[in-house]
Amino acid sequence: MAKSVAFLRGINVGGRRVTNAQLVAAVEQIGFADVSAYQASGNVLFDPGDHQETQALLAEGLARSLGFEVAVFVRTAVEVGELALLQPFSPEELSPTKGKVQVTMLAGAPSPEAAARAEAISSATDRVRVVGAHWLWLPTSGISDSPLDVAAIEQIVGVGTTRTQGTVQRLARKLGVV
Repeated sequence: MAKSVAFLRGINVGGRRVTNAQLVAAVEQIGFADVSAYQASGNVLFDPGDHQETQALLAEGLARSLGFEVAVFVRTAVEVGELALLQPFSPEELSPTKGKVQVTMLAGAPSPEAAARAEAISSATDRVRVVGAHWLWLPTSGISDSPLDVAAIEQIVGVGTTRTQGTVQRLARKLGVV
């Protein structure tokens, strides 16, 4: 069966240190098979099997195992491949930047009105596009130097977890979908 990826929010930040081996063991204990972790930032590849509510199962099981709540955003291998190929910014927008495209996974797609409000927060130095259950951000330089009001975007579209598009592309290659 095709793998899925669980993108976990808040792993290995803010004093929450979890090794890849601990993540793999916790996900296997929940009942998933063919589990592996990618990088040390909360990316878990797994076979969802016949489980219907993988996101909820993972969130509950990881909280039990790790001792703290973990927001989980599951994407199928196909969805990861689509995100890897997504090009929401024009070549003109991409060319002058030194920043990397950031992809934030959300629990669900925001309404068109909410998406438009989030995109309106864009500026000349920080472009924002909402695509399905994701918002993508192109900072002119690094994200830590950016004046973008991420909290305001989260209030509009919900909290998610962010990876560089490069990380998503490497995951898609690992899954064999690009």
